[in-house]
Amino acid sequence: MRIHSLILPVLVCFSAAVSAQMAQLTSDSNLVETGSKVVLHLSVREIPAGTPDFSDWNEVIPEDNRLREGAWTNGNGFSEKDITVIFFEEDSITIPPVRIPLSNGDTAVTNALNIQVIATPAPDEIVDMSPIRDIKREEKYWSDYWPLLAIILAVIALALAGYFIVRYRRNRGIGSRSLQWLPHELALRKLGQLKQRDLWSAGNAKEYCDELTGIMREYLELRFGVPALESTSAELIQKLKSTDIPVETVAVLGNILFQADLAKFANGTPPPEFGDISMQFALRLIDITKYQPVSPNEAS
Repeated sequence: MRIHSLILPVLVCFSAAVSAQMAQLTSDSNLVETGSKVVLHLSVREIPAGTPDFSDWNEVIPEDNRLREGAWTNGNGFSEKDITVIFFEEDSITIPPVRIPLSNGDTAVTNALNIQVIATPAPDEIVDMSPIRDIKREEKYWSDYWPLLAIILAVIALALAGYFIVRYRRNRGIGSRSLQWLPHELALRKLGQLKQRDLWSAGNAKEYCDELTGIMREYLELRFGVPALESTSAELIQKLKSTDIPVETVAVLGNILFQADLAKFANGTPPPEFGDISMQFALRLIDITKYQPVSPNEAS
């Protein structure tokens, strides 16, 4: 019984000694100037199982003073980790031991470490001062300029859009005035060209509907002064009700525009006879609504 009572304290002391040898805390230097960085090294013989417990450091090395904590690395039978810290006050510091949980369920405890922090000496003469180092320039990346590029691209896009809109209106709306053609003369000329291209028979229904309705809209805008090119089909039909176009003609025009819109915007397929019917209607619409100059005799 007496032997067991003597062995137990010995085993406890031996276990503590082994635990202390299993982990170590060292530094690059035990003499550090204020404001200078120092790297502390943790090394443990066993495999760490988690994050070291630095809670005892909070009074001597606050978390803000721990600049960087490296990952565990293995080498020469030890697992090692570096912690970069900085001190701002002159003092004699004892860094408490660190507890490191191990993969075998044990906890390794490092030694305490003494650090002497001294004030950074001021140079006696200006010539003793270290040379001023240049500012470290951050590397430039293309992504730094994307807001400016986005603005430039937006301006270019708006300019191109404005150019094509003006060109489109000039080609479709002002051409008749520059050539001194009456609206119905220009429309008949374009309908003749469209008929010769035979887009409908070639299976280009969408292109045919787009050009046919464009010709009719241009004619109605020039003839009656309504904004036909910028209006939807429903808006155009509503505006034409205030003109002298016969009501039944406006109703048929609405059906033609509806069928064409399905082909242009919804990939619809009009009936096979739509090509001939729509062309004949366009010619008929122009014939019954074209401008008729009044002769002097009729005016009197």
